[in-house]
Amino acid sequence: MKTTHKIIKKPLIVILLTIFITIVGIMGLKIIPLEKFPDVVIPKVIVSIPYIGASPKELENEVIKKVEEKIRKISNVKKITSNAVYSKATIVVEFNDSVKSDRAKDDVQTAVNEAIPDLPSGIETPIISAVDVSDRAVMTITLYGDMKDYLKLRDIAEDIQTPLEGVNGVSSVDVFGGYEREIAVEINPLKLEAYKISIDYLINFLKTTNLNLPGGNIDLKKSKYPLRIIGRLKNIKELQNSIVKYRQTTDGTSKKIPVYLKDIAKVHETNKDIETISRFNGKSCVSLQIRKKSGFNMIKLSKSIRGEMKVLNKRYLITNKLKYTITGDESDDIKSSTNSLFSSIIQGIIIIFLVLSVGMGVKNGLIASLAIPMCLLVTIGAVLILGYTLNNLIQFGLIIVIGMVVDGAIVILENIYRHRGMGKSKEEATVRGLNQVSSGIIASLLTTMAA
Repeated sequence: MKTTHKIIKKPLIVILLTIFITIVGIMGLKIIPLEKFPDVVIPKVIVSIPYIGASPKELENEVIKKVEEKIRKISNVKKITSNAVYSKATIVVEFNDSVKSDRAKDDVQTAVNEAIPDLPSGIETPIISAVDVSDRAVMTITLYGDMKDYLKLRDIAEDIQTPLEGVNGVSSVDVFGGYEREIAVEINPLKLEAYKISIDYLINFLKTTNLNLPGGNIDLKKSKYPLRIIGRLKNIKELQNSIVKYRQTTDGTSKKIPVYLKDIAKVHETNKDIETISRFNGKSCVSLQIRKKSGFNMIKLSKSIRGEMKVLNKRYLITNKLKYTITGDESDDIKSSTNSLFSSIIQGIIIIFLVLSVGMGVKNGLIASLAIPMCLLVTIGAVLILGYTLNNLIQFGLIIVIGMVVDGAIVILENIYRHRGMGKSKEEATVRGLNQVSSGIIASLLTTMAA
């Protein structure tokens, strides 16, 4: 009762607080990230280790056990689950909820790097990825036209892929459909045997041939120059003329003759096996699926991508008689739900104002109606300060809370209005009217929160 009396005596505090909440809420509406779903962080890391030709038993003994031994030394590990199938080992590391996803991934990466020297030489590079629920496609762009060369269509899509990945807020862009280029090396077993070259040797040769490697530094007194070994091939001809090994001549001399890749294999350009098919209006097309970084405003990101596509359309598509369409955009759903929220709020304000104005006067109707926008602005400010996003779950909760706040405001105003009708002053009617129902309203709110 004393608190209520003090607040009534000093209305300036309430006015300043209302102004502050209004400013923070309006600013928050402009910068708060809008999402369809909330960001859910799961501290779980998946390690995939390919080992071509290895049986599950070999993978368990030679790979999984050695990697698990290093991972167990990491702190805050909750559970380790492993699985081995033919040619591949998978280890899932689950951490305690207090561990951040990036930290968990770094720790597992370090542990796997420590285990690599003890693993068989035939394993491929381990793939380490953190589980990210928010890592999903938020926009799909489809390229289509009368072009029959689906290899070129795929090339154009990959040309567009790079600038789209440079848009602020884009995590990655995946390309689906069309034909992917591939270099096929068809080995002649008889020639391999004749030149005494093993399959393993040839596979390792092909892996290391097309690489640029650092070669250290050259120190020249006052200057130091970086040395880089350029080994990346520019075309198929260079690959065909790559020297696989040197063989001894049969004339008894020490002279050695190079064995070229074209001597033991047929090298040619072909297409990869089709794994994904994209079609638009019954015709083959290429689709680009865009994933966004966590915490970015989806609506602003959508505008940025659409703006970038207008530029890319002039540069790549129009000249090749191609068109594009956006077949999926998560921002459309977000706009729809956000517009629905604000539409409901405006309707609620109008209805409450009209109903209460008839029963308790325009002034009381206006006061009760203001509870709705104030509740919205307070929520926006709190969500922004706590680092959350304005998503469907928060909007749903906001609608429920607004209803509870308006119910409480109507009950309090009605009781104050009743005391005024009994001839009491404004101050006394407000204090008594509020204190008589405040405990019941608070109990009602706490009950709803607990449920």
